[in-house]
Amino acid sequence: MNFTREEVSPADFDLSRGLMGSALSKSERETIASNIIVLSQWSNNTWIDFTWEEYEKLCKHNVTAAEKGILDDFVNLGYLSKQGEKYRVENFFIFKLCGFIKPKK
Repeated sequence: MNFTREEVSPADFDLSRGLMGSALSKSERETIASNIIVLSQWSNNTWIDFTWEEYEKLCKHNVTAAEKGILDDFVNLGYLSKQGEKYRVENFFIFKLCGFIKPKK
């Protein structure tokens, strides 16, 4: 399987136990990554590009400024890219979380 945006949809992820123990290494990062996956699941199960303001609006929890810092860290690490104000999930994000992809039947 190729771990690309085209081959892996947001619904392919098993988030039933969160992303604890992922290659992202920190619970704060795992929470933000989970948020990105859930927001994409809610958006017709397609990877969405989003601004910080859209992220704040779409999340069902009280978003903190620290989350923006983590999104920007994700850009620096290559998990996300950013064009203008829009964040975009990159294939590296999917690859780093491949251990949470449900097996195909």
